[in-house]
Order: sequence, then C-alpha cells, then structure tokens
Amino acid sequence: MYLAEVPVLPGCRAWGETAEEALHNLDGVAADFIASYNQHGDELPQSIAAAGELVIAV
Repeated sequence: MYLAEVPVLPGCRAWGETAEEALHNLDGVAADFIASYNQHGDELPQSIAAAGELVIAV
C-alpha cells in the first residue's frame, strides 16, 4: 500500500495499492478538505491559498 498526503492540511491523506492510485485518491480527499474549510469559514493554510491550486509532489 502507498500513502499520499498533503502536509499543510493536517489529516489529509489517502491510501492506494499503487502510487498512482494513492495520488488519484488524494486528489478527491484534498478537494473535500478544501471544500470543508470553505464551507465552515476556516482559512486555508497560506501556502495553499497563495498558490491558487494544489500541487502534489511525488
């Protein structure tokens, strides 16, 4: 199993049987995290808010 995570979003992580699957799963999880931040009026971490997009390093 592979684990992919977004360190600046505590708890934002996803598993997959391959690295590609983990990254694919993380894409949806990260989108849900950002939507939840916005829905609850929480500020996104500055590194994400400033970027305007989510970049995942492999």
